[in-house]
Amino acid sequence: MCSEDGLSKAHLATKIIFNSDYTGLKAEEVALAFNGDPRLVFYDDAELYASTITKIAAAHGLVRSTCKPHTRHPLPTRTNQHTCSTAAARHLIDAGGLYINNQQIADHRNAKIDRSYLIDGRILIMRAGRDKHLIVMLK
Repeated sequence: MCSEDGLSKAHLATKIIFNSDYTGLKAEEVALAFNGDPRLVFYDDAELYASTITKIAAAHGLVRSTCKPHTRHPLPTRTNQHTCSTAAARHLIDAGGLYINNQQIADHRNAKIDRSYLIDGRILIMRAGRDKHLIVMLK
């Protein structure tokens, strides 16, 4: 049987994944609901604002690289994988498939993280397509 606390965590996680209205979300409740879930990642202020939407999406597997191994260097390097994934994130934005807080990102050239994206001053929810989510939270 589920505890009352466990049930409320499950409801909140479901709301984030399946609903489009994030009104009233609280950062601490989101952190508890996704505790131990690999979709919840933490950044400090400097790290978050120095990054871009494409880099965060690539770093946490929100987008898949479509790069093929080079014939001279058949094994992908870490740098190549990250570059390919970042390019895949840019392509996804250009195709209209990357969202922050259910708002479509329109242009990859303006894909810097801004304070206005944060819900409750600490979280933003990234989505690729219909079902891949990443919850980014300030430490």
